Amino acid sequence: MRHFFSASVAVDCDRFGRFRSHDPHRPLQAGAPVLFGSNFEHEARALAEITPEAKVSNSDQIAQRLDKWLTDEHLRQHIVSLQRPTLPDATAVTRRYFNELSPYLVTACA
Repeated sequence: MRHFFSASVAVDCDRFGRFRSHDPHRPLQAGAPVLFGSNFEHEARALAEITPEAKVSNSDQIAQRLDKWLTDEHLRQHIVSLQRPTLPDATAVTRRYFNELSPYLVTACA
């Protein structure tokens, strides 16, 4: 994840195909706004709703957005400020996993 800290913008290319393996939240956690394609899973829906301008469908749109976002620091920071609240709450995620696994943990540790 440390490479995301030096990024100005992230382009999540897996959202352009049928399969995905990247998490659009990782670059966002490091402060880079995220561009993504139209084939995204549930974790990118909130990003698409809050920043529809981050959704691109072809290479021309990617080039246009990159040109705009890379030359306008204020815009880039504005996009990050809009996208960042979509990050999952780590405490809530941990609590949910713990609650779901606790019956198995009690049995395994008994």
